[in-house]
Amino acid sequence: MSMEGYIRKNLDTAWWIEQIKAGEEYRKVAAYQAHWAKWRAFYRGQWRSDIMPVNLFFSMLRSTVPRIYFRNPTVSITPGKPGLLYMAFAQILERTDNKLIRQMKLKNHMKRAIQDAFLFGTGAIKVGFGGQYTPSPSFDPDFDNYGLDNKGNLTEYLSTTAPNMPWVSRLPPGNLVTPAGLMSFDETPWLATEIVRPLDDVRRDPRLIGTRDLTTFFVEDTKLYGVRRRRKMVRMYEIRDWRTHQVAVIAPDKNGNKVLFSGFDEFQIVGMPILPLIFNEDDEYCWGLPDSQIIEPYQLESNELRTQIMKHRRLAIAKILARRGAIRPEEQQKLVSEDVLPVIEVEGDPRIVIDKMQAANIPQDLILDKREIESDIREAVGFSRNQQGEFNNRDNTTATEARIVQAATDIRIDERRDMVADLLTSTIEHVNTVIFNHWTQEDVVRVVGPGGVPVWVQFQGNLLKEGHYHVNVDPDSALPETRELREQRAAQLYQFLSTNPLIDPVKLTQYLLSEMRGTAFDDLMYQLPGVGSDGQVVSPGGFANMIGQSIQSIPQQGVNPPRGAA
Repeated sequence: MSMEGYIRKNLDTAWWIEQIKAGEEYRKVAAYQAHWAKWRAFYRGQWRSDIMPVNLFFSMLRSTVPRIYFRNPTVSITPGKPGLLYMAFAQILERTDNKLIRQMKLKNHMKRAIQDAFLFGTGAIKVGFGGQYTPSPSFDPDFDNYGLDNKGNLTEYLSTTAPNMPWVSRLPPGNLVTPAGLMSFDETPWLATEIVRPLDDVRRDPRLIGTRDLTTFFVEDTKLYGVRRRRKMVRMYEIRDWRTHQVAVIAPDKNGNKVLFSGFDEFQIVGMPILPLIFNEDDEYCWGLPDSQIIEPYQLESNELRTQIMKHRRLAIAKILARRGAIRPEEQQKLVSEDVLPVIEVEGDPRIVIDKMQAANIPQDLILDKREIESDIREAVGFSRNQQGEFNNRDNTTATEARIVQAATDIRIDERRDMVADLLTSTIEHVNTVIFNHWTQEDVVRVVGPGGVPVWVQFQGNLLKEGHYHVNVDPDSALPETRELREQRAAQLYQFLSTNPLIDPVKLTQYLLSEMRGTAFDDLMYQLPGVGSDGQVVSPGGFANMIGQSIQSIPQQGVNPPRGAA
């Protein structure tokens, strides 16, 4: 019996295109996609010329993202098995992951995913290996996983990709397709991503087959940028089937849909390589509820009030009424000049041809309504005046009130920061899976050995696979910290823990010196004897032996053994 989407183990392209079209219609409803362009324009400050706006979208988004993204994203790795070798592997993997985080520019992509989650309800991160459009890595040496044509020219241009290296990228929510009616990403049978590429690149891409006679289209807005010759583009869908762990690339075609790639998806070992970020869950849809949907009514009302205030302010300015032709243009300029008592010549009796009109002042009800709307906005989003970057000039605010407001805000911010931490953890777990399966060549990484000695360790990624590691992320690393605060905290912690017999004094001293300012503190510590020296290249087993030697010398030195070394 054939499975839906397949005919005798071959892709039923008509079925898949039908499902994708249904998923796109579902996204329009569940993700409020019809409003995306409007919300994007609000954030950009694109308003009609007759509107005086109060850009809540920009201020709210720029206040939210810095509070929940990780300024210095790092992970800590703990071994899932006991033993010195697995502890050594854990240190190697931790150092490798934190190095990759910077190389992949993960922080930048996560910031963009956070912005998508705020504006459109759902953000996403995609994990890959090799090239940007590599559907699945392969052990086949003849398979090019980096998108180079037969002349060595690139057919893709994501700068953070490299041969035989993992990468991450923000996936625009408008390019993500789910099954129609899906209620949770954790239950999805498949996911698809829309890919639009130039026809010339598609034809030169060695990873794709059957690229002749594809249906093309022109980018609709190219004329806006003065492009005389428009490029032919191809629309494709990359489908990842969780039921069969297959991945396929299909190009819709009026003469019959074409399969450009089909094979086993090695990215689906620990789940889908597409990781969603949702701040506001919906009980009926897998797509999140956008913050924009909540803010929009307040945005429109604030704009209306501010526009009315602007118009009343214009009306409140004194006006001069004059009979047509009674005052020449050059004489009219004297009425608004800085000259004192200028002589203005008029045609006829000034008491008859000139009069003054004074309009009413700005209604106070508009000012009160403006304050009420601002209060409603802060209640909806959970930000006080101070947390939005505005000084609260109340003189009677007590410390208790300030703590209550701060605690309520921290609850909302911490929840979102925890979601971002989960996304970072899942991303690194997928990256590690790629490393375990495809890093077969030797690599060298610098780690901190016993006694603070830097050691160069040579390893293969596939040797780390059997460690069963646990990835941890500290959400508090997203909080801004000054250098003075870190030094003060390190000194207090050292004084508090230095007499605790359960604390490793070597590591405690290393932590203190690492937080102190300047390079003068780098070489203050003695190096433990018999544990190697800087510049030495060892294997993971040799690194584990160093740890064992340091443990054996610990009783004579009065140093406690590292935790987890037994």
